[in-house]
Order: sequence, then structure tokens, then C-alpha cells
Amino acid sequence: MEKVKQIIGNVIGYESHEVEMSDDLEYDLGFDSLDAVECLMDLEREFQITIHDDRAMKCKTVEDVHKLLDSYGVKLV
Repeated sequence: MEKVKQIIGNVIGYESHEVEMSDDLEYDLGFDSLDAVECLMDLEREFQITIHDDRAMKCKTVEDVHKLLDSYGVKLV
């Protein structure tokens, strides 16, 4: 869980402790489409998976990202 928050935070210049599971990527964290692509690529690289764009675009919150990774078999503590 902390790793996901760290990756998301790095994309937007936040520390991981500033990112909450309930944060909306767009409204709370200010994600735009370029941030989303960068985050997706970072997640794929970190966890060595390929995430389908259509599934990634359904993620609205940090928790949604966590659930998406879980659906790919990534086990986060």
C-alpha cells in the first residue's frame, strides 16, 4: 500500500504520507491525463505487469488503484 502511495506521490510531487487511500486522483491530487499515463507506466515497471488502459482509466481514487493492482495479483501490504 505504501509503495502505491509513494509512486502516486512521486508523479505529483507529494510525499507518500500526504496521499490518502480515499483521495480522488483528479480532484484531491490534481492528476491530469499526463500524470495518469506516467503513474501507469511507473506502476507497470515497479510491479512488472501490463495494465490494460481501459481498466486503468476506471480508477478514480488511490484505493481504486490498489484494487486494480490486486486484481493483477500484486500483493501489497
